[in-house]
This record gives sequence, structure tokens and C-alpha cells, in this order.
Amino acid sequence: MKRALSFLLCVLFAALFLICSAASAVRVSSGDAQLMLDGKIKTCWEFDNGASAVFQVPQDKSCLLLRFRKEECSFQYAASDAAGNVVAQDEVFTDKIEYCLVCPEGCSRIELHFLCSNAICSADFLTAPKHEWLDAPEQTDILLISAHQDDELIFMGGLIPLFADAGKTVTVAYTAGSSRTRIDEALEGLWRAGVRHYPDFLRFPDYYREQNELEEIWGGHEYILGRFVELIRKRKPKIIVTHDINGEYGHGAHIYTSALVREAARLASDINAYPQSAQDYGTWEVKKLYIHLYAENSIRLDYSKPLEMFGGKTAAEMAAYGYTAHVSQRKGQDKRFENAIGGVKYDSSLFGLYYSTVGYDTEGFFASIDENCDLSLTAAEHCWSVKLPQREDRTSTPALALTPTVKVTPTPSPSVRVTESVSQTPTATAETAQSPENTAATFVTAPAGVTLCGLQSLHRRGSGLLRREKQFCRKKRHLRCRGLQ
Repeated sequence: MKRALSFLLCVLFAALFLICSAASAVRVSSGDAQLMLDGKIKTCWEFDNGASAVFQVPQDKSCLLLRFRKEECSFQYAASDAAGNVVAQDEVFTDKIEYCLVCPEGCSRIELHFLCSNAICSADFLTAPKHEWLDAPEQTDILLISAHQDDELIFMGGLIPLFADAGKTVTVAYTAGSSRTRIDEALEGLWRAGVRHYPDFLRFPDYYREQNELEEIWGGHEYILGRFVELIRKRKPKIIVTHDINGEYGHGAHIYTSALVREAARLASDINAYPQSAQDYGTWEVKKLYIHLYAENSIRLDYSKPLEMFGGKTAAEMAAYGYTAHVSQRKGQDKRFENAIGGVKYDSSLFGLYYSTVGYDTEGFFASIDENCDLSLTAAEHCWSVKLPQREDRTSTPALALTPTVKVTPTPSPSVRVTESVSQTPTATAETAQSPENTAATFVTAPAGVTLCGLQSLHRRGSGLLRREKQFCRKKRHLRCRGLQ
């Protein structure tokens, strides 16, 4: 027992030493810098306009990934070498919730001066940039509007990698939710599935309520509808895809999202509807609106098609790979995903053409829009299935800071089975992971960066054991004093 306790104390002191060393590598003008180094996305270092932070750059790292609590941040940075000479400086504005600052060659220190109020949830040095999000294009081929972060992969998942591989621009927008953990998971999931343009987060409050209740909570129908019309005019999609009219399993946010999209798709071309967004972005005529599970003018997408962009993996496999990024939701949603991707319930490959300005040809999504419409993207019947990797139980987040290896075992039939192997010592650096594009048989997820969550976990386990050992010792002393031992 003494030997085990000594070992745990050594581990604990080593962890604390490394944590303190990491903290000393960052200095801030005010507040606690440790809050952006503790590996927890829910804790943040808050700053106001005029605040500053200084980072010491590790020798083997080339970029600094900053993950903010909310979009839109502006700051000035100055990079200097070991002698204190400034080698680069600039002013940065980002409208994204994360920003990757590339360190110039020879840089050993980065100083940031913030020109706004916000908060940094994590600051991680990497050897290569992660999630180099592109700004939304002037026009997009497909705009997928999802109620929550994860619905796009559960109920429409294979669509994203299928059309990304076909060379189409797919952008995604979310109606509800502003949880920093869920947003992080959404970004990772979309990146895995092939999305390269930063998504839109409308950030309406996330409640499991009926449609009429959500209408009141979200600010009234006219205001909410105006946000959707603005989104469509801003992104200018040829095709919109959204939820089942009945909300798949009856979720009020799914039902209301579907209703709003159906109304907004028609109003986006009306110059008299919401004139402010018409002035800001112009009006826009949507070519087609597809609704999940809509019975009329139905079309089935082929999720068993091997995709060159993903090394021959299928759309079903890539949807599963993307979905597993939603670590916080897997306990309650795994069954729904497997049912939807397998065509058992809420078939995620089945859509119906609800509205069209170019005719109701159901040969393909882009029929009557693209002369070179790829008809091989559709299927006559459902002939694939997916088995998700075993869910990893974890009681704390950061989401995606440490994620397991996912192995895909190909079979000669269209059926797909995904199995998982979890290493005993997971890697905590994003740069050592292989991407699914670069490996034929193994997917290794890209963690969010160099974090201390593993050490924090050791610290928590060590602290728990130490408390129990102290309680045991106190009990022994109590019994000895009473002459009972």
C-alpha cells in the first residue's frame, strides 16, 4: 500500500510540475492564464479591450491555435526571436470561433494585444495548422440547415461527404445551441465529413419544447423568419436541405426549423420581404429545396459509393467517422444514428423535392441545375449498414482533446462495419495523427491540440485515491484510540 501511495504521489507531483511549467510559459495582463491551459473547453480566460497575453513558443511548434468563447475577435500580435527582435507583426480580425496563428520562422515569443472583449477557452501550440476554415463562398451549391450540432450527421450525414467528393460546395448552418463543447464537436465532425467552409451558428436557445413555445422563446416568428431569410440571401445556395416536416422523432426544434426553411426559401427572392437583408445581400432564388423523408418526388442518395476524396471510404463510413466527433451526444444518439444510416428508421439517405424553380426532375439532386449531373450519386434501394465504434465513457470534457483510433474494416459487399481500437496511451498531439485521406485502413482522429487533459485526469485520479487513503488512516487511528484494534 505504501509503495502504491508513493507512486501515486510521484505521479501527482510530476503532473503538478508540468502544469505549473506550462502556466509559466504564458503571462497575461490580468486574470488567471491557467484557465486556457487546463484542457477544459468550459473554462476560459476572460479579457477586455486592452488586455494582453504573452506566449513562449515551444521549439518544435509552428502555430498557435486560439479557441474563443464566441465569434468575432480582433487583436494585434508581435512575434519576436530569442534576442527580442520583432520578426513579424500584424492586426488580425476573425469572425470565427477559432483562429490558427502561424508562427514565423525563428519566433520564440508571441505577444497579443486585444482590441475587444472575449474569452480564450484554450490556447494550444501545434506543429501544423488544424481546421484551416475557409470563408463562406459568394455562392454555395448546397446549404444544409440543421436544428442542432449533430443532426446534420445523424439524419442527413452521408450527403455531406458524398457531394464534397463530387466537387460541390457544401455549407452548414445550425438553428439552436451555443454550448462551446457542442460547437467544438460540430467543427470537428464537419471537418471529418469534408466541409471546409466555416458553418453558421444562429445560436437560438436550445430547448426541448413545442414549436409554439420555441417561437415565443426565440423572439417571435417574424424575427426568427427574418434570420433564416437573411441566412439564405447571405449564403446564396442552389439547393437547400433540411429536416423532416414531422421533425424525425417529433423534436419541436426540428419541426420548427423545417417550417422556417420552407417559408424562408420562397421569401428570399421577394424584395419586399425583409428589405434590410435584401439591401445588405440582395435577393436570392433557391433552385431546389429537399426535405428529409418527404414522400413526394423522392430520391435516395447512394451512401455505399467509394469516395476518392476519402481514400475509397464510403459516404456511410465518413458520416459515421464525423458523427463520432460528437462525444457528448453519443450516449443518447448512437442508436438513432445507426437506425438512420442503416435505413431502419429516419432513413438518412431518403429525401423529397419539396420546392423547385427548375422543375421536379428526380434523377439527381442537381438535375436541371448542372448539365453534368452525376446520376451515380443516387441509389434504387438501401444496401448498406454501419456499426459505430464502442462509445468511450468519460465524465469530463474537453471534447475531442483525446479521441480514440477508429479502424474501418472493408468488406466486399455494400455493408459497412466500423470497429474501434483504443490504445492504452492515447496521443495528445494533433500533428501525429493521420487523416482519413492519408490512410487506407485506419482513421486516427485529430485532437484539438496539445492539452494537459491527460495530466488533469491523472491529477484527479491521484487526488481521489489520496483522499480515500487519508480517510482509511483516520479510521485506523480512531479505532486504535478506542482500543478496538
